Amino acid sequence: MGRLLARINDRDAAEAVLEHKETLGSYQHSIVYIQEYIQKPGRDIRAFVVNGDTVCAMYRTSEHWITNTAAVDREKACPITPELEGICRAASQAVGGGVLAIDVLEDPIAAF
Repeated sequence: MGRLLARINDRDAAEAVLEHKETLGSYQHSIVYIQEYIQKPGRDIRAFVVNGDTVCAMYRTSEHWITNTAAVDREKACPITPELEGICRAASQAVGGGVLAIDVLEDPIAAF
């Protein structure tokens, strides 16, 4: 749902967010995921993978930095290119396969 997400731009902001979460005290607030921010082109790709095969994918577009389904302005079909299939297959193998929803972020600097 994209709730309780924060884009941290410096150490002071990180310390403040972590202190607030610690003060809230519940076990839900003790879980912290940290990932590098990727300057994406206003969208991401949600791909659905079943037993290693990418069955469909969609672009999720938003003016905001959060592009999950609850926050998007619009969605449209994304073609499953050989590059996207390879990324999704590798991600599926990395977590042991199954039925997966995989988020793929395009880096405008890198070729995709």
